[in-house]
Amino acid sequence: MQEVESHIYNTSFTKTILMMLVVLYHSCVFWTGDWLRIQPVFNAPLLGLIAKWLNSFHIYAFTLVSGYIFAFKMTGGGINNIEDFSKIRQKDC
Repeated sequence: MQEVESHIYNTSFTKTILMMLVVLYHSCVFWTGDWLRIQPVFNAPLLGLIAKWLNSFHIYAFTLVSGYIFAFKMTGGGINNIEDFSKIRQKDC
């Protein structure tokens, strides 16, 4: 009997990219003028746009990947691709 592999294919890469995007977002958010009550010293509208763009998806993507990993570990590896996971989640909603 094969032992279920605890490492899910490509999740380390995906988690690393998402963590780097969170760091990039937190670095750029200072330039939006929304996070602190003070205005930025230098105007950088492009960094503000990058922060707003990242904010539109990076939290949702991180939550999706975290839920996928949790479901994989809770089912003992029974869910091994994102299509099966999304079908199960759609039935629950």
